[in-house]
Amino acid sequence: SSTRQELLQMASSNEAYKTEILGLRGMLDTLAQPIWLRDKDGHLNWVNEAYAFAVEATDASDVIARQIEFLDYGNRNEAAETTKSGEVFQRRFPAVVLGQRRIFDVVETPVDIGALGYAADVTDLETVRSDLVRHMANHVGTLDQLPTAVAIFDERQRLTFCNLAYRKLWQLTDAFVDSHPTDSEVLDCLRDARRLPEQADYRSWKERCLRLIDQLKHRKLLGICPEGERYVL
Repeated sequence: SSTRQELLQMASSNEAYKTEILGLRGMLDTLAQPIWLRDKDGHLNWVNEAYAFAVEATDASDVIARQIEFLDYGNRNEAAETTKSGEVFQRRFPAVVLGQRRIFDVVETPVDIGALGYAADVTDLETVRSDLVRHMANHVGTLDQLPTAVAIFDERQRLTFCNLAYRKLWQLTDAFVDSHPTDSEVLDCLRDARRLPEQADYRSWKERCLRLIDQLKHRKLLGICPEGERYVL
């Protein structure tokens, strides 16, 4: 009777685990991201409906039967090597889904039975980022044509951009500009290069300058970006 009771408890636990797994798989099937599970040999042993849709398979069973891969050969091998070493594989790369080129962030992480992976479609995000980079490049080109020196500092008072006229005015090197100095460091650089008027008390003079900049920012007499995080000199 003791053995029978133990078997009944195991059967009950098995049913509970089965119900839990089916519930989790049902939930994963509602997600729009392709999700897959591999065994230790790298073979697909479960995928969600979004995966089957992405690879144009009939259903998840068709994917498993034909081992239809979402990842290309190179990324699949790299992912296998990474997960076998106990590390998480993460890459952003393009893939063709239903005849359209899309950009995906792919993650595959090692688990006890093999590896679990998913792919998040970031095409819209990448498009916005590319548009922003293009617009920024256009703005930089426009500002570089201005004869007026322009510098943009962020909320930490670090130089994020200056146009060609600003560099020429103060004879700043590319290395110094690329280090994103603070407005205080810019003043120090100009003083060391003897491009500022000599001051009996340079520290007090610099503090007054920085205080004045801060006051002008608050009084909106300096150009302030809409989000209020940058100011333009």
